[in-house]
Amino acid sequence: ETVVHDGDFGTLTSLHRQFDRVLNTAPANTIAPALAFLNYGGIQAFIGIGVGDDTVTFSGNDFHFRKLQLRSSFASPAIYYPAVLRLMAAGIIPVADLVTQVMPLSRAPEAFALLRERRETALKVVLKP
Repeated sequence: ETVVHDGDFGTLTSLHRQFDRVLNTAPANTIAPALAFLNYGGIQAFIGIGVGDDTVTFSGNDFHFRKLQLRSSFASPAIYYPAVLRLMAAGIIPVADLVTQVMPLSRAPEAFALLRERRETALKVVLKP
């Protein structure tokens, strides 16, 4: 099951410890509350960045005994985008062959399900705002 949420985590207590994976694209101060959604052995991937307080505090014992993992990722698209756009415009990167579906952002749960369930045919789903 995929859940997309853009709001207060406090309203989602019924979802605590229900997920194996959490993809967190919000600011760092949401890392700790998002850990509550993970099952035993769950992984939170953090790719968010934001302004304000970036301090993260959570129970080390809970993290340890539930065998949780926190993985961070940071890409520098500003460095590579110009080169990638030139390669795409020149046809060196075959965009038409890579993008298999284009969907509105409002259908994000469906897009993630598509990627998960149809790995043979759903190579790259582009979400548009």
